[in-house]
Amino acid sequence: MLPNIDAANLPAANGAWVGKRQWFRPVKRDLQSVKDAGIQVIPWEGWTTHPLLDKHSRMFALMVARPRKSNWLTLIRDAARRIAKGCKHARFSQKQLIHSRGDFPVMATGIIHSGGTEEPCNAANSKCNQAVMDHILGSPEFCRIQEHNDRIFRLHNPALYKVYDEVLSFVVDSDEGLRRTYTKSPFAATTINFGPQTVLDDHTDSHNLPWGWCRVTPMGPFDHRRGGHLVLWDLGIAIEFPAGASIFIPSALLVHSNVTIQPGESRYSVTSYSAGGLFRWAWNGGRTDEECDLEFGKEEGKRRRAEHAKTAWKEALTYFPIWKPFT
Repeated sequence: MLPNIDAANLPAANGAWVGKRQWFRPVKRDLQSVKDAGIQVIPWEGWTTHPLLDKHSRMFALMVARPRKSNWLTLIRDAARRIAKGCKHARFSQKQLIHSRGDFPVMATGIIHSGGTEEPCNAANSKCNQAVMDHILGSPEFCRIQEHNDRIFRLHNPALYKVYDEVLSFVVDSDEGLRRTYTKSPFAATTINFGPQTVLDDHTDSHNLPWGWCRVTPMGPFDHRRGGHLVLWDLGIAIEFPAGASIFIPSALLVHSNVTIQPGESRYSVTSYSAGGLFRWAWNGGRTDEECDLEFGKEEGKRRRAEHAKTAWKEALTYFPIWKPFT
Protein backbone atom coordinates (compact mmCIF):
# COMPACT_ATOMS: atom_id res chain seq x y z
CA MET A 1 0.00 0.00 0.00
CA LEU A 2 1.06 3.58 -0.74
CA PRO A 3 -0.31 5.48 2.28
CA ASN A 4 0.34 8.95 0.84
CA ILE A 5 -1.49 8.32 -2.44
CA ASP A 6 -5.19 8.85 -3.06
CA ALA A 7 -6.27 7.82 -6.55
CA ALA A 8 -9.12 10.32 -6.34
CA ASN A 9 -6.54 13.13 -6.58
CA LEU A 10 -4.89 11.92 -9.78
CA PRO A 11 -5.27 14.41 -12.65
CA ALA A 12 -8.11 13.35 -14.98
CA ALA A 13 -9.60 16.01 -17.26
CA ASN A 14 -13.21 17.17 -16.91
CA GLY A 15 -15.52 14.32 -17.89
CA ALA A 16 -12.87 11.68 -17.13
CA TRP A 17 -12.43 10.71 -20.78
CA VAL A 18 -8.72 11.64 -20.95
CA GLY A 19 -5.91 12.72 -18.66
CA LYS A 20 -4.80 16.31 -18.25
CA ARG A 21 -2.16 17.20 -20.80
CA GLN A 22 1.22 17.95 -19.26
CA TRP A 23 4.54 19.09 -20.74
CA PHE A 24 7.92 17.66 -19.80
CA ARG A 25 11.55 18.40 -20.50
CA PRO A 26 13.37 15.32 -21.87
CA VAL A 27 15.88 14.09 -19.30
CA LYS A 28 17.81 10.82 -19.20
CA ARG A 29 18.50 9.48 -15.69
CA ASP A 30 20.58 6.58 -14.49
CA LEU A 31 19.66 4.63 -11.37
CA GLN A 32 21.79 6.72 -9.05
CA SER A 33 20.19 9.95 -10.31
CA VAL A 34 16.74 8.52 -9.63
CA LYS A 35 17.77 7.51 -6.11
CA ASP A 36 19.28 10.95 -5.52
CA ALA A 37 15.89 12.46 -6.45
CA GLY A 38 14.39 10.65 -3.45
CA ILE A 39 12.72 7.86 -5.41
CA GLN A 40 12.39 4.52 -3.61
CA VAL A 41 13.54 1.49 -5.60
CA ILE A 42 11.16 -1.48 -5.44
CA PRO A 43 13.01 -4.78 -6.05
CA TRP A 44 11.06 -7.18 -8.26
CA GLU A 45 12.23 -10.33 -10.01
CA GLY A 46 8.96 -10.65 -11.91
CA TRP A 47 7.90 -14.01 -10.48
CA THR A 48 5.13 -12.74 -8.20
CA THR A 49 2.10 -10.54 -8.87
CA HIS A 50 1.63 -7.41 -6.74
CA PRO A 51 -1.13 -4.77 -6.72
CA LEU A 52 -0.35 -1.10 -6.24
CA LEU A 53 -2.87 0.23 -3.71
CA ASP A 54 -3.71 3.75 -2.65
CA LYS A 55 -4.50 4.79 0.95
CA HIS A 56 -8.05 3.45 0.56
CA SER A 57 -6.85 0.04 -0.73
CA ARG A 58 -7.95 0.88 -4.28
CA MET A 59 -5.97 -1.17 -6.81
CA PHE A 60 -5.00 1.39 -9.44
CA ALA A 61 -2.07 -0.55 -10.96
CA LEU A 62 -0.89 -4.14 -11.11
CA MET A 63 2.54 -5.77 -11.41
CA VAL A 64 2.02 -9.03 -13.31
CA ALA A 65 4.29 -12.01 -12.78
CA ARG A 66 5.89 -13.99 -15.54
CA PRO A 67 4.46 -17.52 -15.83
CA ARG A 68 6.59 -20.12 -14.06
CA LYS A 69 7.09 -22.14 -17.20
CA SER A 70 10.47 -23.42 -18.26
CA ASN A 71 10.21 -21.94 -21.75
CA TRP A 72 8.86 -18.47 -20.87
CA LEU A 73 12.23 -16.71 -20.85
CA THR A 74 13.11 -18.40 -24.14
CA LEU A 75 9.82 -17.17 -25.56
CA ILE A 76 10.63 -13.62 -24.42
CA ARG A 77 14.10 -13.78 -25.99
CA ASP A 78 12.53 -14.94 -29.26
CA ALA A 79 9.98 -12.11 -29.07
CA ALA A 80 12.80 -9.55 -28.63
CA ARG A 81 14.64 -10.99 -31.62
CA ARG A 82 11.46 -10.74 -33.67
CA ILE A 83 11.18 -7.02 -32.84
CA ALA A 84 14.84 -6.43 -33.73
CA LYS A 85 14.38 -8.21 -37.05
CA GLY A 86 11.16 -6.35 -37.77
CA CYS A 87 12.90 -3.03 -37.14
CA LYS A 88 15.21 -3.72 -40.08
CA HIS A 89 12.25 -4.09 -42.44
CA ALA A 90 10.16 -1.18 -41.17
CA ARG A 91 10.18 2.19 -42.93
CA PHE A 92 9.78 4.70 -40.14
CA SER A 93 8.45 8.18 -40.78
CA GLN A 94 10.03 11.27 -39.20
CA LYS A 95 7.15 11.37 -36.72
CA GLN A 96 7.89 7.77 -35.69
CA LEU A 97 11.60 8.51 -35.31
CA ILE A 98 11.43 11.91 -33.60
CA HIS A 99 8.84 12.17 -30.83
CA SER A 100 8.45 13.14 -27.19
CA ARG A 101 8.83 9.67 -25.69
CA GLY A 102 12.57 9.12 -26.22
CA ASP A 103 15.31 8.30 -28.72
CA PHE A 104 13.93 5.21 -30.46
CA PRO A 105 11.48 4.46 -33.29
CA VAL A 106 7.85 3.65 -32.47
CA MET A 107 4.94 2.22 -34.40
CA ALA A 108 1.30 1.69 -33.46
CA THR A 109 -1.42 -0.55 -34.83
CA GLY A 110 -5.05 -1.13 -33.97
CA ILE A 111 -7.98 1.22 -33.43
CA ILE A 112 -7.51 4.80 -32.25
CA HIS A 113 -9.66 7.88 -31.68
CA SER A 114 -7.56 10.82 -30.51
CA GLY A 115 -5.41 13.66 -31.72
CA GLY A 116 -8.06 15.17 -33.97
CA THR A 117 -9.62 12.05 -35.53
CA GLU A 118 -13.30 12.56 -36.36
CA GLU A 119 -14.30 8.97 -35.53
CA PRO A 120 -12.63 5.69 -34.55
CA CYS A 121 -10.14 4.61 -37.19
CA ASN A 122 -7.24 2.28 -37.78
CA ALA A 123 -3.77 3.55 -36.94
CA ALA A 124 -2.30 4.75 -40.21
CA ASN A 125 0.49 2.51 -41.51
CA SER A 126 1.93 1.85 -44.93
CA LYS A 127 1.38 -1.61 -46.38
CA CYS A 128 5.00 -2.48 -45.56
CA ASN A 129 4.81 -1.27 -41.96
CA GLN A 130 1.47 -2.95 -41.29
CA ALA A 131 2.95 -6.21 -42.54
CA VAL A 132 5.84 -5.79 -40.09
CA MET A 133 3.46 -5.18 -37.19
CA ASP A 134 1.21 -8.09 -38.17
CA HIS A 135 4.20 -10.40 -38.45
CA ILE A 136 5.44 -9.47 -34.98
CA LEU A 137 2.17 -9.31 -33.07
CA GLY A 138 0.65 -12.30 -34.86
CA SER A 139 3.57 -14.55 -33.95
CA PRO A 140 3.14 -17.44 -31.49
CA GLU A 141 5.33 -15.62 -28.94
CA PHE A 142 3.24 -12.45 -28.88
CA CYS A 143 -0.05 -14.32 -28.92
CA ARG A 144 1.03 -16.18 -25.78
CA ILE A 145 2.17 -12.96 -24.10
CA GLN A 146 -1.17 -11.33 -24.91
CA GLU A 147 -3.21 -14.33 -23.72
CA HIS A 148 -1.34 -14.54 -20.42
CA ASN A 149 -1.70 -10.84 -19.63
CA ASP A 150 -5.34 -10.61 -20.69
CA ARG A 151 -6.14 -13.58 -18.46
CA ILE A 152 -4.55 -11.79 -15.48
CA PHE A 153 -6.40 -8.58 -16.36
CA ARG A 154 -9.74 -10.43 -16.41
CA LEU A 155 -8.96 -12.22 -13.14
CA HIS A 156 -7.88 -9.19 -11.09
CA ASN A 157 -10.13 -6.47 -12.51
CA PRO A 158 -13.14 -8.11 -14.19
CA ALA A 159 -15.29 -4.96 -14.20
CA LEU A 160 -12.68 -2.90 -16.06
CA TYR A 161 -11.95 -5.78 -18.43
CA LYS A 162 -15.68 -6.05 -19.20
CA VAL A 163 -16.15 -2.38 -20.03
CA TYR A 164 -13.02 -2.39 -22.23
CA ASP A 165 -14.29 -5.44 -24.09
CA GLU A 166 -17.83 -4.07 -24.49
CA VAL A 167 -16.69 -0.69 -25.78
CA LEU A 168 -14.23 -2.21 -28.24
CA SER A 169 -16.88 -4.65 -29.51
CA PHE A 170 -19.33 -1.74 -29.97
CA VAL A 171 -16.72 0.23 -31.90
CA VAL A 172 -15.73 -2.68 -34.14
CA ASP A 173 -19.36 -3.55 -34.87
CA SER A 174 -19.91 0.01 -36.09
CA ASP A 175 -17.41 -0.29 -38.94
CA GLU A 176 -16.33 -3.55 -40.55
CA GLY A 177 -13.14 -1.88 -41.74
CA LEU A 178 -11.74 -1.50 -38.22
CA ARG A 179 -9.01 -4.00 -37.30
CA ARG A 180 -8.45 -5.38 -33.81
CA THR A 181 -4.83 -5.93 -32.82
CA TYR A 182 -5.81 -9.28 -31.31
CA THR A 183 -9.10 -11.09 -31.87
CA LYS A 184 -9.92 -11.58 -28.19
CA SER A 185 -8.00 -8.81 -26.42
CA PRO A 186 -10.00 -5.92 -24.91
CA PHE A 187 -7.27 -3.42 -25.81
CA ALA A 188 -7.91 -1.35 -28.92
CA ALA A 189 -4.31 -0.59 -29.93
CA THR A 190 -0.71 -1.66 -29.44
CA THR A 191 2.55 0.24 -29.82
CA ILE A 192 5.99 -1.30 -30.23
CA ASN A 193 8.99 0.70 -29.04
CA PHE A 194 11.69 -0.65 -31.32
CA GLY A 195 14.75 0.35 -29.30
CA PRO A 196 17.36 -0.94 -29.42
CA GLN A 197 17.61 1.04 -26.17
CA THR A 198 14.04 1.88 -25.26
CA VAL A 199 14.35 4.32 -22.37
CA LEU A 200 11.26 6.46 -22.01
CA ASP A 201 11.48 10.12 -20.99
CA ASP A 202 9.06 11.54 -18.41
CA HIS A 203 5.55 11.60 -19.88
CA THR A 204 1.90 10.73 -19.50
CA ASP A 205 -0.25 9.17 -22.22
CA SER A 206 -2.99 11.75 -21.81
CA HIS A 207 -5.15 10.45 -24.69
CA ASN A 208 -5.62 7.07 -22.98
CA LEU A 209 -8.62 6.37 -20.77
CA PRO A 210 -7.60 7.82 -17.36
CA TRP A 211 -9.46 5.29 -15.24
CA GLY A 212 -8.23 2.46 -17.43
CA TRP A 213 -5.00 0.56 -17.74
CA CYS A 214 -2.14 0.50 -20.20
CA ARG A 215 -0.18 -2.75 -20.30
CA VAL A 216 3.60 -2.50 -20.60
CA THR A 217 5.90 -5.46 -21.29
CA PRO A 218 9.68 -5.01 -21.72
CA MET A 219 11.94 -7.41 -23.61
CA GLY A 220 15.59 -7.75 -24.46
CA PRO A 221 18.89 -8.63 -22.82
CA PHE A 222 19.37 -6.04 -20.08
CA ASP A 223 20.10 -6.17 -16.36
CA HIS A 224 16.83 -5.07 -14.74
CA ARG A 225 18.57 -4.50 -11.38
CA ARG A 226 20.82 -1.82 -12.90
CA GLY A 227 18.46 -0.17 -15.38
CA GLY A 228 15.15 -0.20 -17.21
CA HIS A 229 13.18 0.45 -14.01
CA LEU A 230 9.67 1.86 -14.42
CA VAL A 231 9.76 5.17 -12.55
CA LEU A 232 6.35 6.34 -11.32
CA TRP A 233 7.13 9.87 -10.22
CA ASP A 234 3.77 10.68 -8.64
CA LEU A 235 4.16 7.63 -6.41
CA GLY A 236 7.83 8.21 -5.57
CA ILE A 237 8.86 4.71 -6.66
CA ALA A 238 11.01 3.01 -9.31
CA ILE A 239 10.09 -0.63 -9.93
CA GLU A 240 12.66 -3.12 -11.16
CA PHE A 241 11.14 -4.31 -14.41
CA PRO A 242 12.57 -7.57 -15.81
CA ALA A 243 12.04 -8.74 -19.38
CA GLY A 244 8.84 -10.74 -19.82
CA ALA A 245 7.03 -9.34 -16.79
CA SER A 246 4.22 -6.80 -17.30
CA ILE A 247 2.76 -3.86 -15.44
CA PHE A 248 -0.72 -2.36 -15.87
CA ILE A 249 -0.83 1.35 -15.05
CA PRO A 250 -3.23 4.28 -15.61
CA SER A 251 -0.76 5.84 -18.02
CA ALA A 252 -2.93 8.91 -18.65
CA LEU A 253 -2.64 9.84 -14.96
CA LEU A 254 0.82 8.82 -13.78
CA VAL A 255 4.02 10.52 -14.92
CA HIS A 256 6.33 7.66 -15.88
CA SER A 257 9.71 7.02 -17.44
CA ASN A 258 12.58 4.51 -17.47
CA VAL A 259 16.01 4.40 -15.89
CA THR A 260 18.78 4.20 -18.51
CA ILE A 261 20.22 0.76 -19.26
CA GLN A 262 23.88 -0.18 -19.63
CA PRO A 263 25.98 0.37 -22.78
CA GLY A 264 25.71 -2.59 -25.13
CA GLU A 265 22.38 -3.76 -23.70
CA SER A 266 19.12 -3.87 -25.65
CA ARG A 267 15.64 -3.14 -24.40
CA TYR A 268 12.36 -3.11 -26.30
CA SER A 269 8.84 -2.65 -24.98
CA VAL A 270 5.29 -3.30 -26.11
CA THR A 271 2.29 -1.39 -24.80
CA SER A 272 -1.43 -2.07 -25.25
CA TYR A 273 -4.06 0.54 -24.45
CA SER A 274 -7.38 2.12 -25.44
CA ALA A 275 -7.96 5.79 -26.19
CA GLY A 276 -10.45 7.61 -23.99
CA GLY A 277 -12.04 8.99 -27.15
CA LEU A 278 -13.39 5.52 -27.96
CA PHE A 279 -15.28 5.44 -24.67
CA ARG A 280 -16.65 8.95 -25.20
CA TRP A 281 -17.75 8.00 -28.72
CA ALA A 282 -19.51 4.88 -27.37
CA TRP A 283 -21.14 6.91 -24.55
CA ASN A 284 -22.57 9.18 -27.27
CA GLY A 285 -24.09 6.14 -28.99
CA GLY A 286 -21.50 6.02 -31.74
CA ARG A 287 -21.40 9.76 -32.38
CA THR A 288 -19.21 12.77 -31.67
CA ASP A 289 -20.26 15.54 -29.30
CA GLU A 290 -20.91 17.72 -32.33
CA GLU A 291 -23.18 15.12 -33.92
CA CYS A 292 -25.12 14.82 -30.65
CA ASP A 293 -25.52 18.61 -30.56
CA LEU A 294 -26.97 18.55 -34.06
CA GLU A 295 -29.53 15.94 -33.01
CA PHE A 296 -30.46 17.22 -29.54
CA GLY A 297 -29.44 20.86 -29.75
CA LYS A 298 -26.36 22.58 -28.36
CA GLU A 299 -27.94 23.51 -25.04
CA GLU A 300 -29.16 19.98 -24.38
CA GLY A 301 -25.80 18.55 -25.39
CA LYS A 302 -24.01 20.96 -23.07
CA ARG A 303 -26.39 20.09 -20.21
CA ARG A 304 -25.94 16.37 -20.78
CA ARG A 305 -22.13 16.61 -20.72
CA ALA A 306 -22.20 18.81 -17.61
CA GLU A 307 -24.40 16.29 -15.78
CA HIS A 308 -22.02 13.50 -16.75
CA ALA A 309 -18.99 15.47 -15.57
CA LYS A 310 -20.46 15.97 -12.08
CA THR A 311 -20.17 12.29 -11.21
CA ALA A 312 -17.80 10.96 -13.90
CA TRP A 313 -14.64 10.75 -11.81
CA LYS A 314 -16.43 9.35 -8.75
CA GLU A 315 -17.93 6.60 -10.91
CA ALA A 316 -14.62 6.07 -12.70
CA LEU A 317 -12.88 5.35 -9.40
CA THR A 318 -15.04 2.24 -8.95
CA TYR A 319 -12.95 0.66 -11.71
CA PHE A 320 -9.98 0.79 -9.34
CA PRO A 321 -11.40 -2.00 -7.16
CA ILE A 322 -10.83 -2.43 -3.45
CA TRP A 323 -8.12 -5.06 -3.14
CA LYS A 324 -9.13 -8.34 -1.58
CA PRO A 325 -6.32 -10.93 -1.43
CA PHE A 326 -7.14 -14.31 -2.93
CA THR A 327 -7.65 -17.03 -0.32
